[in-house]
Amino acid sequence: MNSMSSFAAFLWESAFSCANAVSGRRLHSNASTTTAASFENGFFNFHSPLKLVSSIFMAPSCQIRRSSSLSNRTRGEYFRYFDYKFRKINFAKMGQRIGSGTIDWKAGMGLYNLPESLHTFRSFDDFEIFINRSEPGWHMPLEWHEPVEIFYVLSGRGKCYIGEKEYRFKPGHLFVIGSHELHRSELIDDEPFEALVLLFHPRLAQSWQLEDEFDPLSIFYERPEEFSHQLKPGLALSAKLKTGFDLLLEEYGRKEGFSLRVVGSLLQWLLVELNRAYANNKRYSGLESWKGIRFKEVTHQAMEYINAHYHENIHLKSIAEQLRVNPSYLSREFKKNTGYTVVEFISYKRISHAKELLLHTDSQVTEIAFQVGYNNVTHFHWTFKKFIGVSPNKYRKLPKHYYILK
Repeated sequence: MNSMSSFAAFLWESAFSCANAVSGRRLHSNASTTTAASFENGFFNFHSPLKLVSSIFMAPSCQIRRSSSLSNRTRGEYFRYFDYKFRKINFAKMGQRIGSGTIDWKAGMGLYNLPESLHTFRSFDDFEIFINRSEPGWHMPLEWHEPVEIFYVLSGRGKCYIGEKEYRFKPGHLFVIGSHELHRSELIDDEPFEALVLLFHPRLAQSWQLEDEFDPLSIFYERPEEFSHQLKPGLALSAKLKTGFDLLLEEYGRKEGFSLRVVGSLLQWLLVELNRAYANNKRYSGLESWKGIRFKEVTHQAMEYINAHYHENIHLKSIAEQLRVNPSYLSREFKKNTGYTVVEFISYKRISHAKELLLHTDSQVTEIAFQVGYNNVTHFHWTFKKFIGVSPNKYRKLPKHYYILK
């Protein structure tokens, strides 16, 4: 039996053990006749342990991973929902092993191969809320992160790309973005916009578990194929959302630190309101111009190399030599795939790390400059201000809930 089959067998038996424990009766692990097509038609109600088992662990389990009929976005949805549900029942913490290696959900399932170079908010704890204000000329690379996100537009207009879906937004529009979901925003006609961004760990929304079979996080994981991330709230809901966001901003900005109990309570209420609204939300209707997110192998390799070595003295020619490709070809394909030049992406990685160090450490600016790859402190100051709009010292003193994007 190969490692993937062993992995699938372990999951199958573990799921039935869990189902038996929860249901109090013996369930038989005969193969379900459910096919991958039923997954395409939408997600399921997993409140019943039997549904959890029969829906996720159909035989063969590898069918989800290998089915050519499933899009990358759909595979990603399965993985995120699968990972989330298993975290809830603590399967990921069981420490079970197959052969000589501990189970790794992401590597084991092989469902969603995300570039580590686009992984953001690595220093994240439980909760962050802030306002992003873009300026003319700003552009954002793709990103993904572990916490789930609520993105609420305060002013201006723009585009938002999430997975293989494209949206246009204006003030009052809201988006929910799941864990491990590639996304980015974009200006329209160089017009700036301002948005409130709320990021939180799923456990904050599970502080209080009631026997009502309601999952406050379902809008992030239980999604049919035609699910629209975008919500256009009416006046009544907009007023409620504004109240909730204002209270969260106020709590987050407390000098003595915010209370997770208060934040968790507000999130519970907010997610109930959003679940009710998304239940009646319009289905997604795609824009023909967007073909989804696809990285050529050379771009993916270059991004991962930059992610591992951005603190070193690297440049286009040295990266091309490492990948054994022509520098001009790498430059052209990288720009086409990411919207960034190689030099810009190296700077983006360095400045992103510098921002985290400025916010979460007491290190001197000079020390941070050398740590992220700048041998010249003046150049670091110039690049930081070009990307962020203020100097490193001023950035450190800004209110933690307000950021300028250049």
